[in-house]
Amino acid sequence: MKLNPLDIYNKEFRKGFSVWSYKKEDVDDFLEQVGRDYEEVYNELNQLKEENEELQQQLEKCKANEMNLEQELQQAEEEKEQVEKESDLIVKEAKMKAKEIIEGAQKQIQDYYSRYQKLKELEELFRVRFRTLLETHLEYLEKHEAQVQEHSEEEESKDGPAE
Repeated sequence: MKLNPLDIYNKEFRKGFSVWSYKKEDVDDFLEQVGRDYEEVYNELNQLKEENEELQQQLEKCKANEMNLEQELQQAEEEKEQVEKESDLIVKEAKMKAKEIIEGAQKQIQDYYSRYQKLKELEELFRVRFRTLLETHLEYLEKHEAQVQEHSEEEESKDGPAE
């Protein structure tokens, strides 16, 4: 059986008629002192038990918070990894698209350059042909003019000198 302060305060001793019996006042004083000390220790123990319970509850809350934080941290790490994977994929796609665009632009530039070269060749061919045509016509005109003049001179020489 556990004692509480009231048990100590209310404890009564049997009285004897012997010489060796205790004085009632000394026993009562001593019991009063033990009761006060025990009450103080008892109250302190109860207070410590309450504090301990509160601390245990706080510890449980802290453990729960720690678990939540660990879960959130793990979730954040997973989300970070997912975002990194997605960003890597986006970068790869962007690089591929940029490569395609550059290759397309280079092909287009080559096509334009080829067309330009063909146009230059056609222009040169046109100039040569046109020059040849003009020279041919010029020769024709000169021959025709020479023939006309020759024919005119023949006509004049057949008709004789005009007096």
